[in-house]
Amino acid sequence: ILGGTALDRLRNMIQTSDGGYALIGDTKSNDSDVTGHHDTTWTDAWVVKLDSQGTVEWSRCIGGTSYDYGYGIVQMNDGSYWTTGEMSSSDFDGVGNHGYADFFAARLDSAGNVTFVRLYGGSDQDFGRGILKSGDNLVLYGFGGSSNGDVVGHINYYDYWILCIDTSGTILWQKCLGGTGNEGVYDGAVVPGGYLFTGYSESNNVNVSGNHGDHDAWAIRTDSTGNLVWQVCLGGTAQDDGYALVPLDNGKYLTAVHAFSSDG
Repeated sequence: ILGGTALDRLRNMIQTSDGGYALIGDTKSNDSDVTGHHDTTWTDAWVVKLDSQGTVEWSRCIGGTSYDYGYGIVQMNDGSYWTTGEMSSSDFDGVGNHGYADFFAARLDSAGNVTFVRLYGGSDQDFGRGILKSGDNLVLYGFGGSSNGDVVGHINYYDYWILCIDTSGTILWQKCLGGTGNEGVYDGAVVPGGYLFTGYSESNNVNVSGNHGDHDAWAIRTDSTGNLVWQVCLGGTAQDDGYALVPLDNGKYLTAVHAFSSDG
């Protein structure tokens, strides 16, 4: 059990190259396993490194004096870590916030020292939900609600917002995908020649077709620069959201859907 005397949540974890584990989530604690919290009125993103036996090697808080959440983490070939999530702070690690919430990308070295933080978004709400390692670059994805700043091609409400950055934080490309309803992406994977994402869509136009009604789980395949290759809506006439996906060895994909429908 990891945490302190306040609310601590695990969002994601990976196995590390040394046989240990790296965990990311968020915390309101500043005691026990948690140190360096910026303001316990709100949450900080929280990264924890465990050895192979589950012993804490180090932990770091990322954020400022507003709410900040950690959602995704990857390890690079040099042993460093890149994380993402959403940041509404505009101080400490949130300097450069564009307004409301931004995606953040933070680099931690192998000892857990934060060496780089950059925020991406516009003047509305942009929520980072995951990060993928793609060669030497990083792909961030989540909910894009802005139509200015770093967000180009916004369609309406929230879109799937996918952006690729290099290790200096420079945006190499970015895409907004969806329709005139709400879309949100929860999970992604690197696949041959591109990427796969899952989440939900309320739309039945622009990039989205075949919606059964209300929310459908919306799975998409893009090429290596985020252009849509194919899409499929899965669900019925009630609310159905895609939360996880796994590429299989036979070239197919498995997605897990939280389904309220009993039709479709």
